[in-house]
Amino acid sequence: MSGWIADGTRIDPSTGGGEVTVTVTVTIPSVVPFVDDFGTVRKTATMPMPESPESPEEDLP
Repeated sequence: MSGWIADGTRIDPSTGGGEVTVTVTVTIPSVVPFVDDFGTVRKTATMPMPESPESPEEDLP
């Protein structure tokens, strides 16, 4: 994601019930003169939490 798009991004994580849910909201920038933006797009993903939080780095690629 380029910097000018990342500047209009919001990331909202929440945990509970042994899982983590992250919602990302991105403002769609405009390249059209006199138009500020084209609204937002939102994506949510839910994944289980590791059973033991000993070393979360071990699970990363």
